[in-house]
Amino acid sequence: MAHILVVDDEQDICQLVQGFLEDEGYRVSTASSASGFYSALQQDLPDIILLDIWLEGSDEDGLDLLSYLAEQSHSIPTIMMSGHGTIETAVKALQLGAHDFIEKPFNGARLSVILERILEMTALKNENEALKRKLRDDTPIIAESKTMQRFMDALNKAAVLSVRVLLRGDLGTGKTVLARQIVKSSPRANAPLFVLDCAAHQEAEINLLLFGGKSASGGRRMGLFERANGGTAILENIDALPSSTQEQLLKMLQSDRIVRGTDGATVQVDVRVIATSVRPLSERVAVREFREDLYYRLAIVTLDIPPLTARGEDMEPLAKQMLARHQPVAHSSLESFAPETIDVFRSYRWPGNLRQLRNIIEGLHIMHGSSGEKEVTLAMLPPELTNCSGAFFTDGRVHDMLNMRIREARQIFEQTYLTAQVTRFNGNITRTANFIGMERSALHRKMRYLSETIEGRGAEDADAL
Repeated sequence: MAHILVVDDEQDICQLVQGFLEDEGYRVSTASSASGFYSALQQDLPDIILLDIWLEGSDEDGLDLLSYLAEQSHSIPTIMMSGHGTIETAVKALQLGAHDFIEKPFNGARLSVILERILEMTALKNENEALKRKLRDDTPIIAESKTMQRFMDALNKAAVLSVRVLLRGDLGTGKTVLARQIVKSSPRANAPLFVLDCAAHQEAEINLLLFGGKSASGGRRMGLFERANGGTAILENIDALPSSTQEQLLKMLQSDRIVRGTDGATVQVDVRVIATSVRPLSERVAVREFREDLYYRLAIVTLDIPPLTARGEDMEPLAKQMLARHQPVAHSSLESFAPETIDVFRSYRWPGNLRQLRNIIEGLHIMHGSSGEKEVTLAMLPPELTNCSGAFFTDGRVHDMLNMRIREARQIFEQTYLTAQVTRFNGNITRTANFIGMERSALHRKMRYLSETIEGRGAEDADAL
């Protein structure tokens, strides 16, 4: 509920305006003098101020109070009121930072429209500032793996060109973070930025949000594209966009114009669109769930985000970055990872990608951060990481083993197990040996012996045939 402060030397006016605004759903406080104005500000900063220009019996008039607001950097939208104002007075008020100027007695409907627009603009400004703060986040994007380096090279090239970009990636790969990185590296970094999740809204609602129109309460709402004019719009989950909205979006991308939903006026807009999708849009096009012409308008540059399993070299720095980032918030003692913990991280398949990794690390802080331990050990990891088993027998050998003596079956199992572990640790024999509890030289000998024994048995079997 928005809070409005009404400042007028006439008590009747204060009561009249207060009653009208409270009927409209606002919380209202009043003041009849400059001292009452200052006192009201100290108690509770309002969202909007209605300020009379002539405050009879006060040491300061409304223009003085307006100057005070500007000097104190109070960015509270202020509407000046006067029963006998002049154009000169109105101009001066606007020059001092007033949002609008109305004459008394004023029209209630006009005041309602002015208040609605101010609150909408304030909400948009706050939303935009929040997004800009996220852009200013200094947390670097980890790209030590060659896979991610190639991806970031392509992303940075697309960023500086201001072309439309379609980002596709599995769940949890950080699509919105990377979309914001594009904005951060673009010529529009300081221009308006808005984000909309297309999967989070019904068809009628998403049309209103994108193109504007009358809200359910009867008020007017400016659409995202008009608000983002000159800047960027990030459309998350573009594959969930309803068919009617796809048509409107296509028209906007073709003409750089929208038909304003409030009054039917055609408005020129300049908005860079960055879209994200989990499913490849080409698949949606193939089954006629997404317009092919819109797909080609959006996919000027298409970037496929690598899954976490393809970023082996990034795993350790990513985990350390997340651990350090959440440590102060959780007041946790955890500062590092045991080497075997990182090995498990590298070998896990991460169906939830970065989001799953972040959730697990936050959980580690919550469950073990007060233990006094500084290192994350294997014993601290959740079962989903430590209980996963590899599919060792995918080549049909499991059926042959049922007809083998135990010594032969054990040798095949050992060879398959050791090969899987070496693969798991990217061919690093030392780390493999440490993990399975063998000496490095013993592991070498064991693998050579198993290879020679099993391959020799296979040759004997072939000769027998």
